[in-house]
Amino acid sequence: MAGEYRQEAPAGAAANDEGAQRQAAGMLTRARNWHGAGRLADAAQEYLAVLAKEPDNPQALHLYGVLQFQRGAAAEAEALIRQSIAIEAGARALSDLGAIVGESGRVDEALEHFAAALRVEPNDVQTLVRQGNTLLGLQRHEAALAAFDRALARSPLVLDAWCNRGSALRALGRFDEALDTYDRALMVDSRSFESWFNRGLVLRALQRPADALHCFDRAVEIRPGVAAMLTMRGQTLVDLGRLNEALAAFNEAIAAEPARVDAIYNSAVALERLGRAGEAIERCERVLGHDPGHARALACRGNAYLQLKRHDDALHSYALALAIEPHAADIQCNRGTALRFLQRYDEALASYDAVLAHDADFAEAWTNRSSVLQDLHRYDEAMASLDRALALRPDHPTNWLNRGNLHYELSQPADALAAYERAIALNPDYADAHFSRASLYLVEGDFARGWAEYEWRLRDAQLARHYRPFAQPLWQGDTPLDGKTILVHAEQGFGDTLQF
Repeated sequence: MAGEYRQEAPAGAAANDEGAQRQAAGMLTRARNWHGAGRLADAAQEYLAVLAKEPDNPQALHLYGVLQFQRGAAAEAEALIRQSIAIEAGARALSDLGAIVGESGRVDEALEHFAAALRVEPNDVQTLVRQGNTLLGLQRHEAALAAFDRALARSPLVLDAWCNRGSALRALGRFDEALDTYDRALMVDSRSFESWFNRGLVLRALQRPADALHCFDRAVEIRPGVAAMLTMRGQTLVDLGRLNEALAAFNEAIAAEPARVDAIYNSAVALERLGRAGEAIERCERVLGHDPGHARALACRGNAYLQLKRHDDALHSYALALAIEPHAADIQCNRGTALRFLQRYDEALASYDAVLAHDADFAEAWTNRSSVLQDLHRYDEAMASLDRALALRPDHPTNWLNRGNLHYELSQPADALAAYERAIALNPDYADAHFSRASLYLVEGDFARGWAEYEWRLRDAQLARHYRPFAQPLWQGDTPLDGKTILVHAEQGFGDTLQF
């Protein structure tokens, strides 16, 4: 039997290989330590030293790829990690590749890489969270929820998973579950900005604005100057009727992000509601400078023009807005109001009828339609329209005020008084209703109650413009005038001047 010759490696060669491997492993450990400490330049130097000795080291290729991505070199990062995966398809490398391609907008490919990573390591929490976040971005909310639940079953203290699970539930309209999820997130980190912010969004969706505001205030305390947060806080203050505070929040958002359109627009809405119509128009113009097709800004500008009695300008703004949003009921309704003030009554009625043809339950259109019919002395039709409005909004004081005015026109004082009292019961500070009731008392000869309530005229924005303050005390009729001089002055225009 012939003998076999075999070349034996020198004894020192194996030792050298082992030494080189130990040296590379040491450099890789140092690189990872530098990397974790944020010393990217030092880490990069060590990764490159490893790759100089071992060009096919999968860990060095992978981690150097991650580092390059952190430096902004996404294409090089992707190439390095793909090279690593070709040598060894580890779960973390596959997951990181998915994250990188997802950042570039290739979300379907990202999901494929996450799925591959989960085939290698089914319970990898980071991959499950990344998969959930990507699915959330694609509005695949049920699938995202399943991914977050798998991650949390494995590791219940992952804040990102709790927070984004809440976002998925909120998008699905499951608000109570979302609220519970954000509470769980805040148990993990009581100073989580995202959790407080998103919890506030859920509470606002549940029409709990005061509770929502508390959440937004906590979020602002944790991270001041975030324009999106300040804008949402402002909108919630609008919901609560705290318009001056809302305007301050919107202005703070604009200061943080001057081109933020939603903050500028919402500030215009607040200004218009505060009666600062000129400033509202200026803000609307700023919005339209950024977005000429912003229908809501055009509509808000129309509302401000309406307030300034620039009815033709208002009508033009509403027409532009309706060209963009032809079925916007509120804009069409306000267009009708502009037409009414221009005494184009048939066109005003056509506007309200267009709204009601699209949405027969839009109460404001029935209310305004009634007012036009009253202008036209078509009282039976006016009352029928107002009845429809009241059937839809029995709790709306304006509808009861209008009903009182209509009864007054029809010489039905008892019914008018009952309607005014219903309006005041719904809103005790409703100046228009008090003033109308005062006028009715005076016409009916009830001067004691009439003159007392007539003082409410000074709370009406239109009438208050005529108020003339004097240094001398106002006589309220409750003290004798013997030996005193009283000044009687005009207050509300030519009628007072001619009479007094």
